[in-house]
Amino acid sequence: MTSLAIPPGVDLTKVPLAANPSGAPPNFVDSPSLAAVTYGMTCTMMVLAYSLVALRLNKTSHHAWDTPISSINATWFKRNAALCLLYGPAMFFAKTAVCTLYLRIFNTVVWMRYTVIGAIVFFGCTYFSMVPVYIAFSFPYGDEQWDLPLAAKVGRADRMAIVTGVINVISDIFLLTIPLPIIMKLNLSLRKRLGLAAVFLTGIIATIATILGLYYRIQLYRSKKNADGGDATWVAAATYITVLVELFVAIMVSCVPGCVSSWRNVLRETSVITSLRSLISTSRASLRGSRGSSRDVRGKSPSIQSDEADLTPKHKFELPDRREKDVGITKTIKIQQSEV
Repeated sequence: MTSLAIPPGVDLTKVPLAANPSGAPPNFVDSPSLAAVTYGMTCTMMVLAYSLVALRLNKTSHHAWDTPISSINATWFKRNAALCLLYGPAMFFAKTAVCTLYLRIFNTVVWMRYTVIGAIVFFGCTYFSMVPVYIAFSFPYGDEQWDLPLAAKVGRADRMAIVTGVINVISDIFLLTIPLPIIMKLNLSLRKRLGLAAVFLTGIIATIATILGLYYRIQLYRSKKNADGGDATWVAAATYITVLVELFVAIMVSCVPGCVSSWRNVLRETSVITSLRSLISTSRASLRGSRGSSRDVRGKSPSIQSDEADLTPKHKFELPDRREKDVGITKTIKIQQSEV
């Protein structure tokens, strides 16, 4: 094992960890990076893994008439309390990730900068205020236990959940549309502007999820108000699904521009992608060649015969900026066409 000896006084910000095999100097500004791809894949895997853990097939994800009362036990209440407690901060950081993306891209636009900062403050006040409310309504105090009577206390927070759903819809529409006026005014072609807008419009998936989440929150509130209890377990599971999509898509939206950049700079130049492009191009060329050959066989095609004829130079010309004389025409080709 070799030790790394660094001479004193060396600026470490200008020294690479390893020498470039090509001999090119280091690029510390805009070199290719897999950071965005790593973050994007991490978010994707988190969605899949967390969905399997939180929404696995258990008795509380079925219809209420297919769920025994014994399934609503201490484990269920503790899991529900943990999800409610973490929902506010998690949603705040997810939406703040999109806001910081806008600050990074549109920082020079004054009204955009102040609007986004104001949105971050609003999100912080809204989502962190949910924490003490859920602590009060989702956890037992005094003689209370993690059992079925706690459900009546938990249900008191359903109205706040509906208000939160309304705020989620408004905030997602806000984050979805706020960059569009700036994008449409850019000095770019219409195609590029539409493509750039499409990158930000990927958040429409989160917006659809929040609208569905608001719908299921209202249905959950109505189910608990029914005398027979309604179908609360089924609606609650559907609500959890929309929450998962809403939360993780918000994180993925903030990574989309970086993933696009990584695709252009890194992934598009990998050996696998290059081989696939070459294979597709070869297949298309072979297909076009086979189609052209079949057309030539079905009908007559003219053939061209040529005979070379040497002719003596007929003209001489002199270039204005040169002293020597050059011969213009030295050889011509006689072409004869016949049908075969």
